Parts: sequence; structure tokens; C-alpha cells
Amino acid sequence: TCEPKKNLIGLGAHFYKGGVDYPNVYISPRVQQLCLEPLKFLEDNNTNQNKFIEALKKCAYNEGRELYQYYKNNKDTIGKNGSKLSDQEIKTYTLEAMKRSYADYGNIVKGDIWWNYDNNYHINEIILNIANEYIKSENISPIKEDEKRRKLWESIRTDIWKAMLCGYEKSGGNMEKLPNGAEFCKLPNTDTESLFSRWFIEWGENFCIRREQELKQLKEICEKGICNGTDETKKKECKMLCESYKQFLSNSKTQYENQKKEYEDLKYTIPEFMKKDALTFLNEKCNSKCLCFETKDKTDVHKLFKYPSDDVKDKCPCEPAKAPDDPFKDLNECPDENNKYCNKYSTVPCNRKNKEYLLNDWDTTYLLQRTTVNSGVLVPPRRSHICFPNIIGIKPRINSKIHFKEHILNAAGAEAKYLSIKYGNDDNSLLVAMKYSFADIGNIIKGDDMLDDIRSIKIKDIIKRVNRNITEDSKKLDGKKWWEENRDHVWNVMVCHYKKNNNTCPSHNDIDKEDQFLRWLVEWGRQVCKEKKEQKSYVYEKCKDKNPKTDTVCKKAVSNYNNWNTIVKHAYDGLNKKYENFKLSQSGSTLTQKDASGYIKEKCSECQCSFEDIEETFKKNSEPNDEVLDVIINKSHIPPHLEDIFNRYNGPYLRCPDSTLCRPYKNIPCFGNEHDDDGDWNSSLVRYNKTTNWGVLLPPRRIHLCLRIDAEQIDHLRSEIENFKNFICSSAFAEAKRLKKVYKDDNDKLLQAMKYSFADIGSIVKGEDMKEGTASDNITKIFNGSKYSGTDRKTWWDLNKYHVWESMLCGYKDAGGYKEKEEELSEKKENCRFPDIETVPQFLRWFQEWTEHFCARREKLYKEVENTCATATCNNVTGNINSNCKTACENYSNFILTKKNEYESLKRQYDKNYKEKIKGGKEAHDYLKEKCKNNCECLSNHTNSKNNWKEPYDTIKDKNLKDKCECKKMIPLTPSVKPSPKPLPPPPPPPPLPLPSDESILHTTVPFGVALALTSIAFLFLKKKMKKMKKRKKKKEI
Repeated sequence: TCEPKKNLIGLGAHFYKGGVDYPNVYISPRVQQLCLEPLKFLEDNNTNQNKFIEALKKCAYNEGRELYQYYKNNKDTIGKNGSKLSDQEIKTYTLEAMKRSYADYGNIVKGDIWWNYDNNYHINEIILNIANEYIKSENISPIKEDEKRRKLWESIRTDIWKAMLCGYEKSGGNMEKLPNGAEFCKLPNTDTESLFSRWFIEWGENFCIRREQELKQLKEICEKGICNGTDETKKKECKMLCESYKQFLSNSKTQYENQKKEYEDLKYTIPEFMKKDALTFLNEKCNSKCLCFETKDKTDVHKLFKYPSDDVKDKCPCEPAKAPDDPFKDLNECPDENNKYCNKYSTVPCNRKNKEYLLNDWDTTYLLQRTTVNSGVLVPPRRSHICFPNIIGIKPRINSKIHFKEHILNAAGAEAKYLSIKYGNDDNSLLVAMKYSFADIGNIIKGDDMLDDIRSIKIKDIIKRVNRNITEDSKKLDGKKWWEENRDHVWNVMVCHYKKNNNTCPSHNDIDKEDQFLRWLVEWGRQVCKEKKEQKSYVYEKCKDKNPKTDTVCKKAVSNYNNWNTIVKHAYDGLNKKYENFKLSQSGSTLTQKDASGYIKEKCSECQCSFEDIEETFKKNSEPNDEVLDVIINKSHIPPHLEDIFNRYNGPYLRCPDSTLCRPYKNIPCFGNEHDDDGDWNSSLVRYNKTTNWGVLLPPRRIHLCLRIDAEQIDHLRSEIENFKNFICSSAFAEAKRLKKVYKDDNDKLLQAMKYSFADIGSIVKGEDMKEGTASDNITKIFNGSKYSGTDRKTWWDLNKYHVWESMLCGYKDAGGYKEKEEELSEKKENCRFPDIETVPQFLRWFQEWTEHFCARREKLYKEVENTCATATCNNVTGNINSNCKTACENYSNFILTKKNEYESLKRQYDKNYKEKIKGGKEAHDYLKEKCKNNCECLSNHTNSKNNWKEPYDTIKDKNLKDKCECKKMIPLTPSVKPSPKPLPPPPPPPPLPLPSDESILHTTVPFGVALALTSIAFLFLKKKMKKMKKRKKKKEI
């Protein structure tokens, strides 16, 4: 079940920003209360498609039921002009709300809703798994994740709408007499409309409804003439309603302007937006529900939000009766071009020299209880020299409240004028200093200032002098009460000098209600970070490419920084101790930060420099060999706001992120699948693979990297600086989780893959990625947006890469990479060190990655050969060997032969574009052997002295093992080829034989007949051959 709906429209309806991810989008109460409880209770690992659909149908059923109940139960209060809703109107309102909620369910399933709802990461993971399950069950060819989710929604959308109708009917809705005929049963098309246009229209409708109700309520209470009457109770009630209406208009104007920005940003992706402006769009789409926009055009739309409007100008503002001779009435409003009081209260000069307000000027002069309660406190020079002209040394002529106020306003004006001259066009620093001085003036007047200087003493004396002339205690001048009544007047006088820079009218944000010590602590921290940035920049400038041991200018710059660091370290120790004591002394304290540096960073977005770094640098002073000088120089290029995160993953206090550090990082759906490292590496998706990048091969890991940017995301990502950063960090988070699924508990491979993916994300961001795709091109369009004017992609990466790596580590942690225990955070710290590989050219990283996978796979196959063939014997008669051994050898051989072409392709690219750039012109296998740290040594075994790829079995060093893999049938030798025996020494010559007899001659002579026959045959053959030769000669002549 889900909670009953409340305040969906009307007076109690509040639209909230979509958060940091969607700053210009406003979420209606209906969306905020969308029924999702059944989905939240699903289990990650125990949810199939049927369970998911049933849970979503329950959501839709309850949503339809509760929407009808809301409009039925509130029909008396949400009708137009105070009238009740008819049964027909209840159905119409319910149908419209149901269609919108139905479409929102569609956006959740499709993964494109602009709302970080509760448990959204848990629900998203489930939907992704179900979408994959659905695609497999339907035998649909591989597609992108968003397409999978879209198809899943299309398969269930009818069931979801039917479930909503059932909830409507079960709650009492009449299914027979439906509005607009059978429209209720027709499947809505709202899920195909732009989410922003739906929500914008809903906002417009609610604005007009609530505006009407605000006016109705105000007119009923603020009857004509009430504000001119004497009934102060009714006046107060009317004033409250006027203030409420004023606030409503102010908030609505901000919401409209922000949504208008989003509308303009989306113009190029939503054709309908291109044809009309935001106001015209609302007019046309809201129909009768947005009549308050009807007569407005571009020029007078702001009159709709103006206060007091024509509708209430005779009723608001309803102020309590004031004395007719109030000389300060102009000070109730922020100064504009018509206000004369800016000149009136800014004529007195501030008699002080132009102070720099350096840290050296912070001291304890005139500090009360400096050795006890306020030990460690430092007083800002701005407060020590605050302007109080005509009060210091004043003669006793201030004897009335009016004179007192005039002199305080003059003092405030003089201080603001001095600050505006000091800070020039630095509006931010001016506004910050003005707020601090405003608050300190308040402390002086209230009597709770921490200084006992001439200003505080004089103000106390003046208050006593004024009170001597006042007999009634209730009318005596009380510093605290006076400040509460006049603080806004003091601020408005000071704002005169901020407005001179043509700025809007800022608020003091109740800074005067903060404790003075805490304000000064933050002000000190702001100055530390400012000076630290300047000090580091100076060291970097003077020591770049210099030897600090011999270059005197560099050495002096480093020495000055070290001295500055020591002063700040001691000052911080005192302030931090005061902070800790202050925190303990406050009963029910709301201070959550454990130390002063944490509080400074919490209160000051510009104070992100590392105080821990100051401590670590100070400690280095105790180490020999001037190590502190090297530390200062080596970190001088790191911007102060990156020091903590740099040191956390690269510096002296290396550790893995805990849940607190991981809190800002979130997961997003990943469109990459689990990859196989042993799959083919090919060049089909490599950019310029026929020219510049010929020979480059793409890792399977890179193909499935969790970083996709579609065209429809561009406007959102470039609309705010943080949007793109959050997206890149979330992509890294999701990639770590994907890699965890691939490598499971093989942490060595997982961490190495994380480093490669991190570096590839950097290449994509910087525009150096060699893979074809839209991500890098779309980032170019993002950086062409106005928010990124003057921002270089590489610079952006350098400023944000540590956060991207931290987000990736958090994804690794979230996937079970390590636990939260302190010992694990420390034990695993080397795993969390910032990857030094991210600056290596992408091709060399990929070549190294290929070699690591090659050697790992080769080692595994080689071990299989060793183990399987250990007891096998080659039968030389048959040429056979154990089949398992034969298979293992063939697997090894086939793998080596397959990788030959890949290696030669990569080596060609290396030799052509990188070899000469490597120191010493190293061969590929030598370079990789050095870079891989023992993970690429096997490559040397596969190349011969001429750097050619060896035959597979030539890489087996064990001769017996090689012979087994090359097992052949041995053929026996024949007599004709039997080798001759080694010749014996010649025998001694025999004795001379006797002459043969005639008889023996006859025995050895060829018979005559046989000799004659042979002679005849030879003659005939010779004769035939001569004839042929004559014929050839004749042909040749012819």
C-alpha cells in the first residue's frame, strides 16, 4: 500500500527542485508522492520478470486508487472560484493525474526520469536486470541498455494502465460514465511526450490554481479599509497573508525563470519548443487551467509575478500604523536608483590606511579573556580597524534614539564605502566582507563583542547617555532590541555600495545571528586558502625546471612558503582547540564537524584548501636532507582545493575512501555488457584505422566502457557545470561495478582494468580517444556551451580527475571490493593509489593491456600443457600421444598463432609512431617488459633475434615437452638408403696372379651373338635420332 495523497494542488502544493542534477526542473507534489513502495521491497538477486511486473502493477493500482480518493475528498476546496468539483470534474482531474503518473512510471522503467527518487539506484539495478532478462527471452539481437528498457516498457505498459484503472474503479470511480467517451480505456500516449513539457504544464496549471486561491483567501480577510483602520489584530492577519502571497509570487517567478532556461536549452531537441516561447507554450497546452497566463506576452509576463499586483494593491502591503514623522521609512526597502539615503549616509570618510588584511595582521589585541575562554582566538584586522567615524572620540551630543541611529547608519555606510574601494570590482570578496562587518557592528551594539576596544566602550557609554534622558524603562534604548528592530536598515545602507557595481540587492542571510568566533574562524580560513594559493603559485613560478639546492631565488621562495606554513600551523592549532572547547560548551550544539577545518569547509565553499596538508608539510621539517623543500616544490602545481584528494590518493596519507567520502557519488545505468578479455582485438571500431591509427587494436574492455552520451543528454549536461562532472563521476562509478561483475574476486585483474578504464574515460573527456563513437564528439558540444566558456577539456580533466578516480573507487567499494573497516581502508590503500598510467598515450596503454592478457592466457595454456603432458609418452611407431596432451598442445599452438597477427599489427603501429619517442628507441618487447613490472616478460620468449614471431612450439623451452607436442611417426630406414659403414683401412696389396689360360678367357668373354644384337639396336636408335634432327632443322628454316 501507499500513503494517501495530500496537497497535490492549491495552497499547500509545493514544487521542489530536481536537485543538483536537474536544477531547472521542478517536481510536483503528485510526482513526489508517486506510489513506489512495492518496487522498493523487491530484492536485487531474487526478482524475476513476473515479480517485477506484479510489483509495478501494485504501484499503479494504488496510484489510481489514491488519486481518485484525493480529488473526491478535496472537491470542496480545489474548485474554481471556491466552487465544489462536480462528479464529472473529479473524473477529469483524476484521469489527467493518472495519465501523468502512468507516464512517470514509463520514465522510471525507461531510465530517463529527471528525479532522484528514494531507492532509485536499487530499483534501477533491478529494472536493468529485468530488461536484460526480457531481451534474452524474446531472442532480440543485442541493443543498447536504454533500448532494452524502452522495449521492456512497451511490453508491460498496457498492464500498468489497466492496473491503474482497476485502482480507480475499486476506489469508487464510475467506469460506465467516463469523461470523453471511451478515453479512459484508451491507452494514453503521455509516456511518449517530453517529460519536461509534461511537468512544465503541470506546474503552470498549479500556479494559476494556487494564485486564484491565494487571492481569494487574501481578499476575504483583507476587506477594503482594514489596513487604514485601527484593528491591529486584523492588520497583522492581513499582513501575514500579504507576505505569504508575496513569497508565493517570488518563488513562482524564480521557478518560471529557471524552467524557461530549461525550455530554451531543450529547443533544439524538441521541435515543438522551437516554434514558440515558454509562455505561449503554457497558454496553448494548459487550456482553461492556465487562464492567468492568457493575456500576458513577453513584455508584461513579469507583471504576473509583481508584488503588490493590481489585484491587491488596495489591500497589500498591510503595515501596522507608523508614526507620521518616521524619518527612516525609505530604509524599509533595498536601495534602487530613486533612493536618496545612499548619499545621505555615506558622506563620512573612514579614517584608516588601506590595510591588506594579511594573516600576519590577525592578533589578540583588545581580545577579552584571551588567556582563558578565548585562548587561541585571533581577531581579523577588518574588525580591529572597522569604521566608526564620529563615534570614536565623540562629544556627548548623542542624546536621543534618532541621533544614535543616524550615527550608526553613518558608521555602517562609511565601512561599506571603504570596503567597496578596497575590493574594487571583486564583487564576491566585497559582499563577504560587508556581511562580516555588518555582523560585527551588530555584536558591538548588542554588547556581546569579543573585543574591549574603543568602539565597544564608546557604544556602551552612548547607550547609557541616551537612557539618562528616558524615564520609562520600556522605552529605554536596549542594544539587543535596537539591533533586532534596525538591522535591516543598517544592511540596506551598506548595500548602497554593493549596488554601485550594478549588482542585484543581496541578503545578509542572518549572518549576524551566527556566533562571532565561528564567523571569524571561517574568515580566517578563507584568508588562509587565498594566501596559500598565492604562495604555491609563486613557488611554482620560481622553481619550475630549477634546482632548489643551487637556485637562490627558488630556495628563498620555498623557504618563505615553509615559514608561512609554520605560522598558519600554529595558528590553526590554537583555533582548533578553541573550536573543540566551544563545541563542548554548547548544550544541544548543532555543530557536526569534528574539527575546525571541517567546519570551515562546511561553511565556505571557497575554503577547500587542505589544512591536513599544512600539518604534513610542517612535520617534514623534522626530517633530514631538506626533504620539506622537495615536498613543497613537488606539490606546488596542485591547486589548493585539490590538495586533500591529491594527498589521499597520491600523497603522504594514502587511504581508500570510506562511506562519508563516497556519499556524493552515485551509480547510473551502464550500457556496457560483461566483456571477455580473451576475445578478438580488432580495428573495426578504431577511428582513422586506415590512416593514422592503422595497426591499432581495440580492447574488448574499452568497447563496453560505461560512458555513453546521447544527443538528448547534451542540453542537460551543459546547462550546469556540476551536471557534467556528476555524470562523468557516475559513469566511472558504474564502470567499476561492471568490472566487478567481469572479474569477480580476482582483485589484481579488476584493479588493473579499473585503471585502464579510468585512463580511457580521461581520453574521452580530453578528446583523445581512438575509438569511434559519439561520446567524445558530444563532449565537444557540451564544452561549446556558455557555461564552459574559456574551459579547455584537458584542463577540466586535470581539475576533476581525482574526483573521477575517487568515484570509481567508491563504485568498487559499493560492489564489495572492500569493507568499511578501518584496517581494510588502510590495508587496501595501495590499491587506491591514483593511476600513474593516465598520462601514458592511449595506444601504449592498450598495447600493454594486450600484452598482459596475452601473457596471462599464454601462462595458463602453458601450465595446462605441462600438467597434461607430464606423464604422456610419444609413440614413435604410430606417431600418437595421449589425446588430452595433444589437445592441450593444440590449444597452446592455436592461441600463439592467432595472436601472431595481432602482435604484428600492434608492433607496426609502435615502430611507426612511438619507438623513436621512447628513450633509447627500445624494441616493443623491451619497452613492455619494463612497463608491465613482470607481467609482460613472456613476450620476449615469442620473438627471435630478428624480432620475428616464433613458431608456437619453438617457445617451449623444455625439450622433452616440446618433443611431446611435436610427436611424429618415425619411418624405418631402407637398405638403399642404409648409411655406409665407416671405411676400413685398405688391405695390403695381393701377390701377382698368373696369366689366365685360353680357357678362362672364353669363360669371361660376352657371347658374340649377344654382342651383335646389341650393336644393331644401337645403330637403329642412332639412325632414327638423326632423321628427327634433320626435320627440326627444316622447320626452323621455314
